[in-house]
Amino acid sequence: MIADVLSLIGLVLTLIGAWRTARAVFLREDDAIHIGLARFASDSREENLQLPAVQNLLASSRGAQRGLWLIVAGTLFQIVPIAWRLIGSA
Repeated sequence: MIADVLSLIGLVLTLIGAWRTARAVFLREDDAIHIGLARFASDSREENLQLPAVQNLLASSRGAQRGLWLIVAGTLFQIVPIAWRLIGSA
């Protein structure tokens, strides 16, 4: 019982940490343009979005988000049976 409680606490902390990190790596297109291009780049947002540095920032952000959301999902799959067992034994 105590092991399940500690496991549940650990998984909840992992879930919260992954969720917060996923939110932190979210990068809007306009932010990627601002960060990833030289100041002498085009005035067109569409052209700026095609620049390699901007595309790289956006791809990194999307990849990090996908990975962290998978951690969130996996953690939830681990939490459910533990919580179910704890509720059933109460």
